[in-house]
Amino acid sequence: MKTCHLLILFGLLATLFMIGCQGDAKNKTDVADTEPVRDVPAMDAFMAVLENAMHAEVDSNYQTLRETAPQFTAALDSLSNADLPEFHQDVKEEFAGLTNTLSVAVEGFVNAAGNADDVALEEALTTVRKAYIHLWTLLTPAVPEIDDFHTVLRPIWHQSVPNEDWGAVKAVLPKFESTLTALGHAKLPEKYAYAQLKYDQAVHTLKTAYDSLKTTCDAGQDDLILDKMTDLHDAFHALQEFYE
Repeated sequence: MKTCHLLILFGLLATLFMIGCQGDAKNKTDVADTEPVRDVPAMDAFMAVLENAMHAEVDSNYQTLRETAPQFTAALDSLSNADLPEFHQDVKEEFAGLTNTLSVAVEGFVNAAGNADDVALEEALTTVRKAYIHLWTLLTPAVPEIDDFHTVLRPIWHQSVPNEDWGAVKAVLPKFESTLTALGHAKLPEKYAYAQLKYDQAVHTLKTAYDSLKTTCDAGQDDLILDKMTDLHDAFHALQEFYE
């Protein structure tokens, strides 16, 4: 369970890292007005503390985990006073509300770090992690079609592929195809219209990976399915990052 939590966080961290890097690039190069500044440095600072805490939890290093409490407090203070870029002003009130929720979670973690047992400490960290993810989600585009494709991909990638259950992979091809069709027709929220071309290109790459997988399955080339599923999986995660 700890490893699962860490993998989920790593996916989040990779996305946030790319957002931060993109913001730095904007300061160094001339970019089109269609590429708005979206990074929130205080989010990255909190993320760094959360990453350290999650590592300590996975290692069952509870003393180090407890020592992150003041770091969380400092990072939260910066986040609570952060100014959102113009791009995110439309969610300013929601951001403030979710930051308050995160504040409550951090307070619970600080209290647990001081006097609770290890199990309660882990539970408090989980609450912080979930609250932070909710806050991060507010600053990312909601595209239901991406979630629908992930719903199909997740069990195949995490269960069928490790077990080399290629029959299950072949059986799910029609679901992949239907969700890909929906992805191809999706229009991004107006706020993220600047990224529509990048989105469409990422969907095309995903569709190409799917077509290669289907051709392999139809030809009975089971020894190649793992490579084709890996390509599909990688293309999907690239799609998730289209707005960067």
